Amino acid sequence: MQGGSSGIVYGGLKYQASKQQQQRLLEPSRTTCLNLFLLSQLLQARCIADVRADAGSTTFLAGTLSLKEENEVHLIRLSPAESELVCDGLFYHPNEIWDLKSCPFDHRVFSTVYTSGEGYGASVWKIPEVNGQSNSPQLEQLFELSGHTGKTRR
Repeated sequence: MQGGSSGIVYGGLKYQASKQQQQRLLEPSRTTCLNLFLLSQLLQARCIADVRADAGSTTFLAGTLSLKEENEVHLIRLSPAESELVCDGLFYHPNEIWDLKSCPFDHRVFSTVYTSGEGYGASVWKIPEVNGQSNSPQLEQLFELSGHTGKTRR
């Protein structure tokens, strides 16, 4: 990327957004909610949730929904200069993520609602401490509701 312009740092790579997208993304009224439609287009995410328990930074969780690819949960942070989105963690998720929510009092805990070939389910997960590792460790599953034949309500 040339000229030091802002973009998205994602999985160690920096993706460039158009100037119009950057301006819309970084408007003061949008820095806390980040225009979810624009962000989902840039990251190809199925669902996104803010991490309210992390008062020190603007942080989000994004979950993917894919039939062909492995599904993932991404821990995304707005840089202190508010010019880049940085992926702080990339975690494998075993199922298609239909919804996710962060815990209001612990920034490392979140829940997902998902579907698998056998049915629907929901899980509560804990993000491990990354501690500067180049590869993100596995999520810790704290609790699971599985085997539902009907949709799990969020």
